[in-house]
Amino acid sequence: MKKAKLKISALLLGVGILSSQTALATYSSYGTFEVTEGTTQTITTTGSKLKQAKTTDGTTVNFYAIVKTMWSDPDARIVNSDGVKRSDWVEIKTTDETFTAGNNSGTKGFNYYAQVRPDASQSGTDSIKLKFDPK
Repeated sequence: MKKAKLKISALLLGVGILSSQTALATYSSYGTFEVTEGTTQTITTTGSKLKQAKTTDGTTVNFYAIVKTMWSDPDARIVNSDGVKRSDWVEIKTTDETFTAGNNSGTKGFNYYAQVRPDASQSGTDSIKLKFDPK
């Protein structure tokens, strides 16, 4: 009986670890955007687009920044491969905090791309490093 309980506990622990890894894997990798006043950026500083596949039928998208050099608060949203908006803009106010945009109209199984624009009060060029989860 003790061996059976131990096996069940190990199985539940393994399922829990796999579930947490799956939840973490829904975020894109990090991408850095140079944000200049009056522009909207979809291309990162490496010259590529930050993309992630939508994994659910959810209607929100989460953004998480770890570096932000501007004192103002840039906005982020997701777009499709043609640059057509697929969510509302959300203001990225701080780093190390999740910000959620609504009206995610993307389709499960398709890739979506982060798009960033500066706050109206920003001057010059600054950068933001973020990741996103189109859910």
